[in-house]
Amino acid sequence: MGLIALVIAILGVAGLANQRSTDNVQTQSGTSWTTGGIEYRTIKSEVSVSCNGHAYGQTSRFLSERPCTRLARSLFYGETQQRAKAAISVSWTTMPTSTTAHQLRQLIDRDGTGNLDELTDGTTFTGLYYASKVDHNTVVIAQAEGVNGALSPRELKHMAVSALTAQQP
Repeated sequence: MGLIALVIAILGVAGLANQRSTDNVQTQSGTSWTTGGIEYRTIKSEVSVSCNGHAYGQTSRFLSERPCTRLARSLFYGETQQRAKAAISVSWTTMPTSTTAHQLRQLIDRDGTGNLDELTDGTTFTGLYYASKVDHNTVVIAQAEGVNGALSPRELKHMAVSALTAQQP
């Protein structure tokens, strides 16, 4: 019985040592789907029980006063049939109520008010190809940026809008 308790204690300490201070869980996934002639592939995802440290600007202040209950973020690649590729960052911010979700979306949709930190592969997201929606009490935000190939502004905007339907991690 003492040996079992020792093993459990060691495993518990090892697990705590690997846990990030924000209780985030990193996952790598090969999930993919195709819509509108574009293939989307999940590059990485992260889930947190808090938005603390994951927002900037007025959005950070809003979330410190009205904490979210869950934050999920994913980085996808979208690739056309001609092999032009875009990086697409999507976040799902779950708020306590649909009212606070709508308030958050109204704030984030205004230029210069900040946002949730994007998961990235080094791509800088400019906000030019942006889409958002509220689904019950969750705010979904997507941004797209070209990685290679000649993607038109219309294609990038389409990718951001299509990514709003992606499955949450």
